[in-house]
Amino acid sequence: MTASIALVTSREYQRHNTGSHPENAGRLQAIDRYLNETGLSARLGAIEPRRASDDDLLAVHRPEHLERIRRLAAQGGGMIDADTIVSPASDEVARLAAGGALAALDAVIAGGEQAPRSAFVLGRPPGHHAMTDVAMGFCLYNSVAIAARYAQKQYGLRRILVLDWDVHHGNGTQQIFYHDPSVLFISLHQYPLWPPGWGTVDQLGMDDGRGFSVNIPLPPGEGDAGYSLACERLVRPIVEQFRPELVLVSAGQDGHVADPISDMSLTAAGFAMLARTARDLAAGARAYGPVLLLEGGYNPNTLPFLVGSILDALGDLGLSISDPYARLVPVSDGARRRLDAVVEALGPWWTLS
Repeated sequence: MTASIALVTSREYQRHNTGSHPENAGRLQAIDRYLNETGLSARLGAIEPRRASDDDLLAVHRPEHLERIRRLAAQGGGMIDADTIVSPASDEVARLAAGGALAALDAVIAGGEQAPRSAFVLGRPPGHHAMTDVAMGFCLYNSVAIAARYAQKQYGLRRILVLDWDVHHGNGTQQIFYHDPSVLFISLHQYPLWPPGWGTVDQLGMDDGRGFSVNIPLPPGEGDAGYSLACERLVRPIVEQFRPELVLVSAGQDGHVADPISDMSLTAAGFAMLARTARDLAAGARAYGPVLLLEGGYNPNTLPFLVGSILDALGDLGLSISDPYARLVPVSDGARRRLDAVVEALGPWWTLS
């Protein structure tokens, strides 16, 4: 077993029945097959998820939100909006997704000498679009936000980074922490894309939280080089100044060039670069983590090896992963202009060049 990384998996996550919706149980079935066929399941540590309690969820969600999802599931399920499905098992499974993140934190933070340094929660439904009182964008409960609040309450951590590289802006996570300087939220996302109106450069946070919401909106078509430049120019220096005690990642692989619901050009090598960045930032700050939570990624043929590339980068596993869709995309002029705009907007809070 490679003790430095642990996986949180469960067949229970497949009980959130969404039919032929892009966010379906087949995503995790494909990942499970890959982990078994490559032997990674046997090499990596395993953590059992647990059910998040009402108190865990209420750290970020309102009571009415919990009751709405619980009631809809108890009635046999239904549609919250055109994108977001509740099945009879969805409330329990979404609680297990959030609880998987909490179990991962317990292992990483309080696991003693044999504790894994990082963990990947391969759960569903995803969470980063869920706001305080709104379920949307395939998401019911905001697992990464719940995990951040749990780390603060349970372990007294004062500075937490949430790095979100899902191709869609994590509007729910931003909304929950928009006034809070104890959680630095950094989002690398395609813009324009869904959700409309979210993730612009000028969304910086409010009150004491101003400067702690960092949006890096990249133009459609951007690839590994553009993301790498954004990390070197913005993500690394901001995080180094913030000095987090825990690194959480909303790890959505839907920015891959072959993903059906985005227009970006990331490859397996790009996701490995993002994972190494998160790993190095945690190590440099002597922080716990990174603890990654699966968000998007909707091509069942690519998502498994993208997860593999991330695990390889986190643990130096020596895997040989080829990406048949890989292509070289130089940094676009549009991306450079947007990075310049982010540097200018964040000048009052962070030292950037």
